[in-house]
Amino acid sequence: MSQRKENETTPAPIRRLQTLSFRFSLRLNDVLFPIDARELADALTEAGYATPPQIPPAKARMRIGFGGEIARKNGTVIDGNSDRGVLGVTAKSYDSASKCYDELKAIINDNLKINIEERSRFFEIIAEYKFESVKNPLESISKEFSETRILKDISDIFEHKTSMYSLRLASEGKIPNQEEWLDITIEPDIIKPDSIYNITVIFRSRQKTKVENFGKELEARLQKVIDAIES
Repeated sequence: MSQRKENETTPAPIRRLQTLSFRFSLRLNDVLFPIDARELADALTEAGYATPPQIPPAKARMRIGFGGEIARKNGTVIDGNSDRGVLGVTAKSYDSASKCYDELKAIINDNLKINIEERSRFFEIIAEYKFESVKNPLESISKEFSETRILKDISDIFEHKTSMYSLRLASEGKIPNQEEWLDITIEPDIIKPDSIYNITVIFRSRQKTKVENFGKELEARLQKVIDAIES
């Protein structure tokens, strides 16, 4: 059997990444939410979406707010909250969520004559994954912080040896209610902690292109993060 060449490297292991949900949303900057629930439901129905039947008929001088699911099609859900000024799309992948969002934006622009992006405060991604591991997630996360002083102190305080179970990262020097924010949580799955990571990612920015590029590259970057944890 021929030996490997000295400069030949072993490729990184390929793990199966399961997207549980991928949400793309925006928050509007209006004091009064500009979109009427009945008008939006009618426009989405014409575009082939299924809408809940409980939205009452519109009345003169009364705008109808909403909270929760607005419409769905092919497993993709459009929802919002008029009190918080939020509109979002949840799907099983970035591509599906992005495509549905673009359709929603066009429907609102063409039928309701509202440009939601001109009125936006920020855009946001919330994504949840299950990630197959090559090594034991419990051991991999634990060993990264095994020599941390605070863990030893806590173990001494409780008289019980402790270790890290979750890895949570956030934007340095920022607070969660700002428009620019990144929050990543990586932890072993409760049912299969020796073989599966659960990953949640939140990313928001005032710049739509920044959020879009982040979403496109997210799965590849998570692969690199898990490679680093298990190296």
